[in-house]
Parts: sequence; C-alpha cells; structure tokens
Amino acid sequence: MARRNKDYSMSDNIRNQLAEHGIALMDVGTDTIWKPCLPIKNCHVS
Repeated sequence: MARRNKDYSMSDNIRNQLAEHGIALMDVGTDTIWKPCLPIKNCHVS
C-alpha cells in the first residue's frame, strides 16, 4: 500500500524492518514478491 500511494519513505522503512527479520521484498513488474534472506541488522538505505 505504501508503494501504491508513492510513500517511498514508508516503503523503505517496511522493507528494512522485514530485511532485519530475514524477508526480502522485490519488485517484479507491477507486483512485489518476497523471498527469505539472511537477516540484516540495522538495515538503513539512504
């Protein structure tokens, strides 16, 4: 929903929080998929 509303800051925060728990979100065309990943501590994208 954050992506749909073009709230990219919130979208980045959600992705970072999920990455800290081992979930990677990826945009594929107009869809977003998730895949397991290694947990990333304090993931902050500038």
